[in-house]
Amino acid sequence: MATAKEMGDIAEQVECMVFLCLVWIAMGKRDGAEKLAAEAVALAERADLPLSIALAYLVRGNIYFSRGAVDEAVALWGRAAEQYERVGARPQLSASLRAGIRTFAVDSATRKLLGGLASLATDMAFPRSTPP
Repeated sequence: MATAKEMGDIAEQVECMVFLCLVWIAMGKRDGAEKLAAEAVALAERADLPLSIALAYLVRGNIYFSRGAVDEAVALWGRAAEQYERVGARPQLSASLRAGIRTFAVDSATRKLLGGLASLATDMAFPRSTPP
């Protein structure tokens, strides 16, 4: 079991990883961001830090959504909501996240269209460059 200081250091490390993911997403480096987000989830899960796990799942969901993978994004956002609910933290965030997930509970053709639009908008706003 990790000490409180070690858990704090891990939580801070996950937050830094998530911030870097957001920077890479803005730079169009989604492949690098996805790899780092997966590492952030694994690190947070090993330390059993629900809020850090939730944060890492949120950013992973955003990456998938930016690629047009709506179903995968919704699943990841659901996992984030589960972590918030697990500790009872930020109930309004969990409720908002669940409401947002329900918004995407539409038929597969509509999800495909939404995903395509999200991917197109992201590509137009952030042209792809070489991932790190």
